[in-house]
Amino acid sequence: MVTDISPSNIDEHTAHTNLVLFIIGVVSQVVEIIFVILLIVGIHKQRIAIVRITYVYNVLMLGVEILVAVVYIPLQSYRLYVYDQDNVWFSLIALMSLALLFILMQLYTVVLVRSQICSMRKQCVSDPKRSEYCNTKPYVVY
Repeated sequence: MVTDISPSNIDEHTAHTNLVLFIIGVVSQVVEIIFVILLIVGIHKQRIAIVRITYVYNVLMLGVEILVAVVYIPLQSYRLYVYDQDNVWFSLIALMSLALLFILMQLYTVVLVRSQICSMRKQCVSDPKRSEYCNTKPYVVY
């Protein structure tokens, strides 16, 4: 199967790729909003299970963001290098800086959620199999 590499086909392929990336971006943002709402509800209702689900999601997203920074951004920079060789370093530095910012923000979120889970567990007095806790300290006799 021979592929036609004419400029019109390259433009169609680029447009299709950009559309797919846009759809993936919109879906990921909707999922992110859902998990932020779950985190707020879990902390407000003091449900450890819900907060733990958002913690796992945040750790997975941290891994995805690191993967994007290591693999996707250099590949996109190479693709830009083919079209525009003059400004590729500026684009690469800008994209890597933004990726580093997103990774640091995601890491901060992971640390905060983990800290919240630990503080909820310290205050837990009820049955450990349940996902809720009460604010009273246990009565311990020494």
